[in-house]
Amino acid sequence: MRLGAALTAISVAWSVASGATTSSYPTKSGIKNWVDPDTPDDRHTYTSSRGRPWDLVMSDEFNVANRSFRPGDDHMWTSLDKPDGVNGALEIYSHNMTSTKCDDDTCYFYIEVSDEPQTIKVYNMYTFPPGYQDAHFFYRAAMVQSWNKICFQGGMLEVRAQLPGAVSDKSGNPDLALGKSGKVATNAYYPTWPGIWMMGNLGRAIFSASRHLPVNRSRVLHGLGSGSFRSLGHRRRR
Repeated sequence: MRLGAALTAISVAWSVASGATTSSYPTKSGIKNWVDPDTPDDRHTYTSSRGRPWDLVMSDEFNVANRSFRPGDDHMWTSLDKPDGVNGALEIYSHNMTSTKCDDDTCYFYIEVSDEPQTIKVYNMYTFPPGYQDAHFFYRAAMVQSWNKICFQGGMLEVRAQLPGAVSDKSGNPDLALGKSGKVATNAYYPTWPGIWMMGNLGRAIFSASRHLPVNRSRVLHGLGSGSFRSLGHRRRR
């Protein structure tokens, strides 16, 4: 059945092509733009501190509403659907907590946060004996990554973002009296830990196993000098 359907489709496609009056066809590609067409022209080049011109190679203005970042839906970003198991995190990441919105003429990428206590079973290989145990999470939020899509190898990265916090005049936040450059003194008015990170492509954020180097330590250390203070990245002076 499947083979017959495939042969039928091929024969139909061939008959349509053979009946065409031209042999010129448009070139199409599944590779989408890495530079957003909405990025202003004056941002397509940048002059470094040494006077060298740099060309823009990747940008995203998020000017399209209701984008989906689920795996396979976006060529730049991928949202996660898993608990955060590192750094004592208290949240679970979900696909439906992030998208894009447009308010009047301003469009933006957003992440929502909600109070949503949950208890899930996780496998802990570090206990003796290893086994499943309860893990408690208290919030639901989102994380998007460009991992394995575009690799930042050097240059200049510019991000425009508004981080959450209770900073209106009605909030009663005592830090407002300290001015914009004042040091935060009351953590209660900043309940979230937003982050915009750059990481090496070999390690994927919150996927702990991806950061285990697949190397033999004895081979890596061979020839790096003697003594108990040795670094994988720098050779000791003799």
